[in-house]
Amino acid sequence: MKETRKIFFIQSLYAISGGIIAIILPLLMKERGITLISIGLIYAILPIIFQITRMAFALISDVFGRKIFFLLNGFLKAFSIFIYYFAFSPFAFLGGRIVEGISNASLWSVNRAFILEREGKKREPLVKLRSINNIFSAVGRLLTGFLAIFFVNEKILLSSLVFAILIFFVALTIKEKKEKVQIKKFFQYFDLKNKHPLFLRGFFLCFLIGISAGLTGGYVLPLFLKSLSFETKNIGILLGFQTLLLGIFIFFFGKLKKKRWFLIGLFYSITLFLIGYFKNPFLISLLVLLLGITYGIVPVFNEDLFSRLIKDGTYATDIGILTLAIHLGRALSLASAGFLINLFGFWSIFFLGGVIFILFLIFYK
Repeated sequence: MKETRKIFFIQSLYAISGGIIAIILPLLMKERGITLISIGLIYAILPIIFQITRMAFALISDVFGRKIFFLLNGFLKAFSIFIYYFAFSPFAFLGGRIVEGISNASLWSVNRAFILEREGKKREPLVKLRSINNIFSAVGRLLTGFLAIFFVNEKILLSSLVFAILIFFVALTIKEKKEKVQIKKFFQYFDLKNKHPLFLRGFFLCFLIGISAGLTGGYVLPLFLKSLSFETKNIGILLGFQTLLLGIFIFFFGKLKKKRWFLIGLFYSITLFLIGYFKNPFLISLLVLLLGITYGIVPVFNEDLFSRLIKDGTYATDIGILTLAIHLGRALSLASAGFLINLFGFWSIFFLGGVIFILFLIFYK
């Protein structure tokens, strides 16, 4: 099997497992008496942990290799699932999020770099990676909706363990080139003089993306739908189809000319404005699906920035610095979302997310 195909396969397994957790975890936390504000703060820790460890892993992998981090992803993903299964307090769930954050970081610190080293410095394979990630995340969410007909949340959570274990065994088969270790490289990777001239601008743009995405990501949509009396099986199916559309349209939008990206981004913002103002389940379902379609442009903007701003030899580190901005923004908005919902309702975060993305469109070029 071609090595890049193995990475795409690992990404699909990771996404299925993550799709199950994305639906079940916020509902399980609510079921076990965790307050909305606590859920928001617990979710906010993952982007912070993710980015701290991602930067370290990216730097190490640029010097010592990528394979060990694919293995680490499978092992820690399985461990985090066990923690969630036995968690009944905010601190226990927090521990699970920390482990899951490190697990996610171990994959995302090396997957793009591994592909770029073998496929060349192109946007297309990165867009394909994001498309695969979302399509198989949809599979996980749809699977959750189906399993919810027969099983309680705890049993559904354990089903994600199978995919985490498979990641580990597929990662064992990866072959990578052994290069001479050059410790002196460590001190060159963070020198901004060696970066693209627009690198700092890209950092700011990624920060805006992170704030906007965090306001409507993570626990927000499952709990928003639950507040409108959607059942778990319906939440899983609806968000599964939403994510499936997202994965398909990432691939489609990535082939369009850039001048069309801005119009799609505007439609995405308008969808966010609308979704917070309706209570009818049918209209909400349509808007959630439309959100999946229009959100497909966001990863395309991301990957375009990455492919343009990184430099040869420091792929993982450069991407890590740019995603630092995304996850700082996500952590800030995830932590704030719970408070905003308590004070003003769900409409406030959808509105704010749309405004911030319009700001991103204004500064993007």
